Amino acid sequence: MKNVLKRVGILILSILLLSACNSSKDVSKTSEATKNKNAQGVTDDEIVLGAWAPLSGAAAQWGTLVKGAQSYFNKVNAEGGINGRKIRYVAYDDEYQPSRSVAAAKKLVEEDKVFAIVGALGTSHHKAALPYLTKKGIPVVAFASGDSSFVNPPIKTYFGLQTNYDIESRIFSQYAAKELKAKTVGILFQNDDFGKSYLAGAQKELKKLGIDIAAEVAYNLNDVDFSTPAMQMKKANPDVILVFGAVKPVAGFWKELDKIGGKKPAIFNYGSGSDMTIFELAGNDVMEGVMSSTWMTSVSEKDNPKIQAYLKQFTKDYPDEDPSANGPMSGWTFAQVMVEGLKRCGDDLSWENFIKQMETLKDWNGSLAYNVTYSPKNRYGQTSITMIQAKNGKLVKISDVIKYEP
Repeated sequence: MKNVLKRVGILILSILLLSACNSSKDVSKTSEATKNKNAQGVTDDEIVLGAWAPLSGAAAQWGTLVKGAQSYFNKVNAEGGINGRKIRYVAYDDEYQPSRSVAAAKKLVEEDKVFAIVGALGTSHHKAALPYLTKKGIPVVAFASGDSSFVNPPIKTYFGLQTNYDIESRIFSQYAAKELKAKTVGILFQNDDFGKSYLAGAQKELKKLGIDIAAEVAYNLNDVDFSTPAMQMKKANPDVILVFGAVKPVAGFWKELDKIGGKKPAIFNYGSGSDMTIFELAGNDVMEGVMSSTWMTSVSEKDNPKIQAYLKQFTKDYPDEDPSANGPMSGWTFAQVMVEGLKRCGDDLSWENFIKQMETLKDWNGSLAYNVTYSPKNRYGQTSITMIQAKNGKLVKISDVIKYEP
């Protein structure tokens, strides 16, 4: 009997040991599965993000957005990171050439293994990279383009932020009609996807408002002689001029138009008219009275805690850069939205969960942008602007926040 009990005891002990061993293996498997559910670019102590931007060339003034984003990531890292993980931001110079943007996208995804693309710039550039990035399924957040095609219809992995070009140009058209009482409008636009996106929105809205377009004048980004476009606009003699382009050429055009006495009340797109560098390029007197827009809290709001935090960190990181320029402010804001999405992920940093958490942002005002909102059917980010005007070398608000419902 004792021998039988002994054998039974040994059998039970063996079963228990085997069970414990299997349980240990299961725990190991679960731990490994939990570890592996995170997407690429995530380790125990790091999250890798990436971008491309024109760090050199004709559009280099926009490339400073990378510095703005890096500055905010520096702030987050100094405060302990995101759940203990520091952010590493990798950015490549595409010289504002779409083919280089695609090469940068592939390098970021395949070699740097980034978790997401954030703050990458350019309309044509994103259009060129979109097929590759959507195939890979990598999140693209706060892309520096307001082109409608990235948000309407919504693309699951793409999250816009800055006000859409179509919406911005429609608000400008309404403002020209209702506030400036325009009967005719002249349009200067950059002859690329960027400028044509603005043009299309203005054309649709002006037609709806019953306002005639007196002239549509195109120029190329690298143009330096604006005598012909300026003369075309002067001869058209519109009541109001809408200008859609980059800072440097827009300044050149406006100086030439001023020189020949053709200036009229004008509204410049956000990218040119709200950038303080245009005052240096065109001159305070030439810019006096020009209207524009901003989709962010103004840097002139020195008592605003959000602006104070931005100025403190950015001027520390980049003392030689102008903190009032659009580039760094945009980059800072892009990074704020990206970080909020990451924070909401908790320990699950899979792409699927990140997308799910981004879609929980509703009227979020934790960044310099206004009422950031995403949902499965909404990838705009925000649809609001504030109108501003050049007065004595400064930009001042001339409207409350204007929201457009797409």
